[in-house]
Amino acid sequence: MALTHEQEKECANLKRLFSERSQMTQKEFAAKFGLGTPGNLWQYLNARRALNLDVAVKFAAGLGVEVADFSPRLAEKQRNLYGANLVPVANAFKKIPLLSYVQAGLPHDGGQVQSARTAIETGDFVYGDPDTPDDYYALSVAGRSMEPDFVAGDIVIVDPSLTPSPGDIVVARRCDTASDTFETSLKKYRPRGYDESGRVIFDLSPINEDFPTLHSSRDKLDIIGVVVEHRRRLRNHR
Repeated sequence: MALTHEQEKECANLKRLFSERSQMTQKEFAAKFGLGTPGNLWQYLNARRALNLDVAVKFAAGLGVEVADFSPRLAEKQRNLYGANLVPVANAFKKIPLLSYVQAGLPHDGGQVQSARTAIETGDFVYGDPDTPDDYYALSVAGRSMEPDFVAGDIVIVDPSLTPSPGDIVVARRCDTASDTFETSLKKYRPRGYDESGRVIFDLSPINEDFPTLHSSRDKLDIIGVVVEHRRRLRNHR
């Protein structure tokens, strides 16, 4: 796929910085900073391949510069994901795949997720602590049903192995029996008792009272993860 003018300019800026600041060969630099083969590095420097945030962070660490010095676009993405005071250092954090958004409103089939491996390979991830479990994933919130606690663009980190407790924020999946498709949503978990088979009956409630509550006794619902971390951009950057 052809690069945009902005992406070409980013590569040109990076090539200039590499020429000015690197004391290593391309082969040495690629090996030390986890950029794959020298051919991969050459493609980034010569605008044959677009930069992503993971690659940009590695280049910045190796050259002793900020991502903003060659890519304002990726620097903005970095600020959105980590905030102004937390900047990921190459290889110091674990990559948590950022999957497709949670529709924080009425369940919507737009919430279907791509695979974790594909997300990381394409640069769609956030950074977590080095000991973050491998099965954690991140989702970007959309919609208004969880306002004011969760707003569009917020990032939630999800543990798919936890059993929810009362009041937990969960990622849930509902089966649309009419179309046999799955819809994904972010809601508050509220257990209400047990059915005759001993299964938990629960509600999935919005925080915004203008939106409806889902009921396991009526809707075909599965809890697919519990939110364990919430990240928000606190204000717009000028």
